[in-house]
Amino acid sequence: MVDFLSYTMLAIILVMSGLFAYKAISKPSQQSTPVPVLEQEVKPVMPGYSNPAIEKFLPAGSKLEQLKQDPLIIKITKQNGTVEYAAIGKASGHLAEISVLVIINSERKIKDVIVIDQHETPNVFDKLIKTDFFSQFIGKDVSENIVLGQGIDAVSKATNSSSGVTRAVASAVASLRMVPLAQTK
Repeated sequence: MVDFLSYTMLAIILVMSGLFAYKAISKPSQQSTPVPVLEQEVKPVMPGYSNPAIEKFLPAGSKLEQLKQDPLIIKITKQNGTVEYAAIGKASGHLAEISVLVIINSERKIKDVIVIDQHETPNVFDKLIKTDFFSQFIGKDVSENIVLGQGIDAVSKATNSSSGVTRAVASAVASLRMVPLAQTK
């Protein structure tokens, strides 16, 4: 009787362990660093267009107009009448594709680079954030070539991620070169 009870308990333990192991490996891994979310009181309005991943990074109360679908180019008219433009750029990083939103001002200079999606190794991508890698793009004219090693320095031990972000920014900038920019009020 003791042997039967022991074997039954062992079988139950093995089945429960298997279930826990299955649940642990069947969950999707969280390899990406969460992208900081800017808090806004009023979301921008874009009739007929909705992409919350992008809209949360655009100025509150702005009028948005989609100028082009592929690649996505958005005209941003702020409440004070100033106009900016945004485009999405994508490129392969070390592990996966990196998507950035590049915003330029009416003087055709990069105002902001925002990571929309990335699935790089968290501690590697964090190096880009901690070293302020993204600030190297601010102020660059859309007519300039955006190339790693030519005015953009890679982050040590994050070279592939640095390269992926740089190529994604260059892709967005290439799209924005084609847009005739409106003047500010």
